Amino acid sequence: MVEHLPRSLRLALRETRDRALLVRRGTALCTNLQLLHETLEEAGVIDKLWLTGGLLLGWSRLGEPLPTDLQDADFGFMESDQSAIRRGFTALMDAGFTPFTRWRRNDGTTSEWSLKRGGVQFDFFEYRDRGDFLEVSGYFPEHSNWDDWQESSGEPIMQSRLLLPRQRLVSFQLLEQTWLKHADHALELDSLYGRRWRAPDDQFYSARGWSTGRDSPSVAERTVWERSDIVWDGSLDGP
Repeated sequence: MVEHLPRSLRLALRETRDRALLVRRGTALCTNLQLLHETLEEAGVIDKLWLTGGLLLGWSRLGEPLPTDLQDADFGFMESDQSAIRRGFTALMDAGFTPFTRWRRNDGTTSEWSLKRGGVQFDFFEYRDRGDFLEVSGYFPEHSNWDDWQESSGEPIMQSRLLLPRQRLVSFQLLEQTWLKHADHALELDSLYGRRWRAPDDQFYSARGWSTGRDSPSVAERTVWERSDIVWDGSLDGP
């Protein structure tokens, strides 16, 4: 058995396994991200959404996805473009993306949709126009983090409102495809994460326990989330 091998050899095997896992995850993210772009471009809605969150952060730091963040990708779209985005979801499901979760605000309207393909989760956040700001919703366990939440019996989920500076969209290149982002991506990342995203590698990659919905400097309000069902069966009906 592996555990009977010398410690140095066990560590070497583990590092090899971890590198192989990163390659598989990175390949899955990139392949499905490219398919998502092609599908939404063909559906005529690729210009209705922009990259944000961890994928934008990875591009900003490395010019590519972060090696520690290869299992999901975040996108934003405006509430006014919701009907177009829903058409895009239909096209993605036809292309093999599986509906996963659908988060609704306390007012009953959908704030976030997620689809999965190849073990990668693609999250679409609806933004509301608030003049000089854009409002987006976030969710987080009241006291713990999502990784520990299953062990926290009865712990409530909180809903937050984040207000980010409104900006124009500009095009940029990622994985040899053209996407949209907010013009001053550093301002967006500062607003989402504070200056922690600028930390040196040894500090940045060792950071743990962050929850954007709870900890972002852009959080304007936190309230108890009064709903419970987030399973998305693929239906595009309802608010």
